[in-house]
Amino acid sequence: MPRSKGLAMDLLQLLQGIPSRGGKDALHYALPTNADQPSQLLPHELEQLAVFVYSHLGYRNVKHTGVHSSTDGGVDVWMLSPSGMVEIVQCKQLKGHVGRPELISFSRVMRQQHAVIGRYWAPGGFSEPALKYAFLNAIELCTDLKIRELTEQAVVNAQRALAHLPPIKKAEWKWWQVLLIVYLIVIIFGLICLFGYLVAFGR
Repeated sequence: MPRSKGLAMDLLQLLQGIPSRGGKDALHYALPTNADQPSQLLPHELEQLAVFVYSHLGYRNVKHTGVHSSTDGGVDVWMLSPSGMVEIVQCKQLKGHVGRPELISFSRVMRQQHAVIGRYWAPGGFSEPALKYAFLNAIELCTDLKIRELTEQAVVNAQRALAHLPPIKKAEWKWWQVLLIVYLIVIIFGLICLFGYLVAFGR
């Protein structure tokens, strides 16, 4: 799949104002400005990108669990697959390759979380022993190229979803609402005048 230039910036412009539609969903529309270069993202940005991607690839209850604790137990994103099965994501932004020991630890966390599939994001790639271990243990490995492909598909899905969102309606005043407000203002003004009269001449 060809690489899309300006992918993140184009989508950011498209998504302006979306968080106001629902605070709890704001993160699902957040996209790092350099999302088309996963290897250049900061660790928390890579996790944020994973939340965006899987939120727009048919997964449900996508939760960014990595932000809640520095010891996240190897789970940065927790989610339910379209079929309702638990899946987890771990993101590692390393200069070198992720090795087999890291995947062994991740596999242990998968069992603890009852996850049927684990997805390991590492733009820097994986060692040969890690590749073999992942193949035998239901771990999907996502390198820089794979992450960009997933991001582009998520962007397409997000654009399609946004195209079907109803526009945010501006407040429109009805004639009777304006009349009611004027009526209330007149009553309040009259009461103030009456109170002033009583204070001044009621003695």
